[in-house]
Amino acid sequence: MPVKREMNGIILGSCIRAYREKLKDNDPKWTQEYVAEQIGLNEKHYGKIERGHYPDPHFSVIRDLSQVLDFSIDELSEKITRELEKQNKQS
Repeated sequence: MPVKREMNGIILGSCIRAYREKLKDNDPKWTQEYVAEQIGLNEKHYGKIERGHYPDPHFSVIRDLSQVLDFSIDELSEKITRELEKQNKQS
């Protein structure tokens, strides 16, 4: 049975993917597999985060991602808030 993705998870995953892809533009090593290895996650689990299947990953995962992908948690929070506001206006 397919898992219903929540908007929060979709936006979070999209933001994280954008940070990773920005790094990958300059260095092809920044694959999902590489990031998963850096933070000690299974590649499939990390991929599900990027696809929005986990709307509320553990804070330590977000902290580790922020360190590896070089973004601040405040920046991520602001980006998610802006995207949620856009979605609410479109609804």
